[in-house]
Amino acid sequence: MAAEKLKKGAKAPAAATAVATDAPAKPAKAPRPPAKPRKKKEKIPPRLVVRWGVFDGMMKQVAVFDYRDRAAADTKVAELVAKKGTVHFLQVVKEPMPEPPPAAEETPLPPATPAAASVAVVAKSRPAAGRKASAKK
Repeated sequence: MAAEKLKKGAKAPAAATAVATDAPAKPAKAPRPPAKPRKKKEKIPPRLVVRWGVFDGMMKQVAVFDYRDRAAADTKVAELVAKKGTVHFLQVVKEPMPEPPPAAEETPLPPATPAAASVAVVAKSRPAAGRKASAKK
């Protein structure tokens, strides 16, 4: 037995490995194709509305005006400076544009003909076919 021991790194005899390799060989797996690059969906930035903001010295927003109302915003700043005696200034403020309400789509009904109206009235007055009138006890 001592003679059968192998030195570290030595190969095993062919007879010993033949017994171990009698098992059927598994077919080699096909290599996977490389992964396709995925396209990221681009995020659409929200639409913004530009307005004039009136701020005090503590950066607190005091009032907001539409962009076209710059004159009104300037007068508001002048009023606040004269009234309170503190620092007030204008700054552009960008806010997300509000979503418009969805328009209610009404499908116009076809013009009613007198014959079609009378058929509908008769159909409503008769019991449905196949139903028996239930008698109350």
